[in-house]
Amino acid sequence: MSVGLESGFMPAESGSREGITVSKAERVAFEAEVSRLINLPQPLYKEMPKLVESFNQDAALVELFQFTLHEVMSVEGPLAQKLAAWEKYSPLWAENIESYLVRFEEDIESFKSQQISIAEEDTVTIVRFLQLETSSIKQSLVNKALQWQNSLLELLFTESKAR
Repeated sequence: MSVGLESGFMPAESGSREGITVSKAERVAFEAEVSRLINLPQPLYKEMPKLVESFNQDAALVELFQFTLHEVMSVEGPLAQKLAAWEKYSPLWAENIESYLVRFEEDIESFKSQQISIAEEDTVTIVRFLQLETSSIKQSLVNKALQWQNSLLELLFTESKAR
């Protein structure tokens, strides 16, 4: 089996090998990602065809690579779905605080409720072989909810003093 550099270490054709299918779309997506991620110095990059040729000579290595690629690509959907679950908190990062501060008590309670809800979110999720750890996202969102609450309370306090 021959795998050229231009094909991103993948067979030139779509196919199946022992139950592992790599589609042309998967191969193209992988090639784009490798091109984006690998920023090799010019002298090393010039040696890549020799490395690829060596790589292509080892059928077990090619098979292992294909299997690994397939497994990594198989978690994309479930992983994206899990990360999309955090979108329900998008007002915390999408709203402009100054323009939003015109609403008081209802919004304070809303952010308190979101803070409680965020605190109840699981921070470790396992999607097949990948463990997703989101405690930093959770902490950032809790901090943002607190920032909103404090800003609204400050404005409410300032407005009540002025009246």
